[in-house]
Amino acid sequence: MDTGRLQSAQKLSYGVGHVYNDLCGTMWFTYILVYLQFVLKLPASTAGVILMMGQVVEAAATPLAGLESDRITGCGKYGRRKSTHLVGTVLTMFAFPLVFIALPGFDRASPEALLVFYIPLVLIFKFGWAMTQVSHLSMIPELSNDATDRDDMTILRYIFDMASDMSVYVVTWAAFSARHSPDSVTIDGSDAWRFRNISLILVAIGVVFNGIFHVSTIEKSAKPIEMPQTSSAPLRSKVVHEEEGDVACSETVPITIVPMRWRDWFREKHYFQVGLLLVLSRLFLNLSQAFIPLFLQEGIRAPQEYLAIIPGVCQLSALLASLLVKIILCYSTKKVAIILGASFVFVGCAWLGFDSPEAIRSGNIFLLATFLGAGTGMIIVVSTSFVSDLIGKNTESGAYVFGSIAFFHNLLGGFVVFVVQLGHGFCEGSPTYYKNFITYGLSSLAVLSLVLVLLLDEVTLGKRLSEKNTVEGREKLADKANVKKYGATNTGFPILTTPSSES
Repeated sequence: MDTGRLQSAQKLSYGVGHVYNDLCGTMWFTYILVYLQFVLKLPASTAGVILMMGQVVEAAATPLAGLESDRITGCGKYGRRKSTHLVGTVLTMFAFPLVFIALPGFDRASPEALLVFYIPLVLIFKFGWAMTQVSHLSMIPELSNDATDRDDMTILRYIFDMASDMSVYVVTWAAFSARHSPDSVTIDGSDAWRFRNISLILVAIGVVFNGIFHVSTIEKSAKPIEMPQTSSAPLRSKVVHEEEGDVACSETVPITIVPMRWRDWFREKHYFQVGLLLVLSRLFLNLSQAFIPLFLQEGIRAPQEYLAIIPGVCQLSALLASLLVKIILCYSTKKVAIILGASFVFVGCAWLGFDSPEAIRSGNIFLLATFLGAGTGMIIVVSTSFVSDLIGKNTESGAYVFGSIAFFHNLLGGFVVFVVQLGHGFCEGSPTYYKNFITYGLSSLAVLSLVLVLLLDEVTLGKRLSEKNTVEGREKLADKANVKKYGATNTGFPILTTPSSES
């Protein structure tokens, strides 16, 4: 791992590596329910099942992809993270466009038949998406040891995330602004070709940026060779370093950072604290993306262009807020940034709950979207940075950390969407259904985030608080294992005494 500072070009090339995933993810969460319910005319509960299925697949695939990315050595000199990233890109490129292409006969197909059609597509798409996401995230602590570099890459990654989201909404706005029936309010089956064209344009944009990432980002390979740790001597490890154009060399050095296996993280309380914080931040984003368009359609019957404009306002404010985080960190702490972000989310949700539909439709929706977007952006940037701080130099299992956290936020997010969509069947025609969920559901998540960040000790984040995860603790365990196996000796073998003649 390079211990020097990264150049700006390297940070930028890293930052664009998740653009394709961001384009697909935004299209999926923002418009899949609208597409299924209003274009394909599926019941809300069936649409919820398809989205939940995708989140469950992603939840299961993410930690598996993380473990595999940690285990493999890559394809030749192509690093392990970039190899996983490339495979995920290919899978996503195949499956994602088909999700939004209405094939002939879809208008006559039953909900059950469409559900069967979507199962393999969603499985391939979400598995590839998970592989790309976890490999890209786990590269942050590997590309640099410097905390400032890591924060910069996290912020750049999120800036490109927001720019990608904005691109989705710009393309969608252009597609729906060209409608020939401006008096029509809601989306219907005649808009199927628009969703098809939008998805194909996004795939083309994403493939270009992923190509830039693979060509420009340099991933150095460091392959640790585990040595037996059964003596009381200081723990040592042999590390083979490989760099392009250099002859491979090896050296034996004392271990100052204990290698962390996946199960070792469960001994660290910070793993649960920052993990839950990142889970909540992703729920902010995913649930707002999923239900704000439905609220616009059913709650206030906003013009169709608002399906792109309002989510675009959310993402633009999130983009500006992510830039503000950099300024906040120059004068304050990450905890302050999250407290500020959670406060923005709470104010936006409370305002939505008490404002009238007429006032919201007349222009207040733009202010509400600004508050929600800015708060969500700040929380995601800082909570992701917290996870990188937690991993520190233990990059050997960094992909698992991000993957396991993604498992829970995907599983929980899919379950929440399914429950909300299932409840919609009992409140059919209620204009306040989605409004109430956004008001009370997202504000509750904001309060939980505030509680978590207030309990977090930022000073000790990155330090191993469990004795079993420290050098001294591992050496004690090795000593105990030797004593149990060989007896209390200095040579490693039990002392044999010769019986005396008297006995």
